[in-house]
Amino acid sequence: MRRNQRSAASRGGNGAKGRRRSQRGKNKAVLGDWNMISDRSGQKIKASESKKTWQGWIVHKNEWEPRQPQRDVRGRDEQIAVPESRPRGPDKFFVPTRDDL
Repeated sequence: MRRNQRSAASRGGNGAKGRRRSQRGKNKAVLGDWNMISDRSGQKIKASESKKTWQGWIVHKNEWEPRQPQRDVRGRDEQIAVPESRPRGPDKFFVPTRDDL
């Protein structure tokens, strides 16, 4: 078999070599960038790939979630007073006596 015709499995496309290749970018020195640890996953990430959540956690940009809009909803004050009110009249009770029977 010629060198160009080897299958992807024999080239190490999947497996340990593939994982090592993905880690290379994180260990590579980039001017003005540094390594950080994600607060959510605990994995090493570059500072340029990190985002800060509303809780103050530093996470990878793929792990970042926006703040829920329903957290900031506040109720409105209701107008409880009646627009037109009248004073309460005197109580009228009928108490039957012997003469009424």
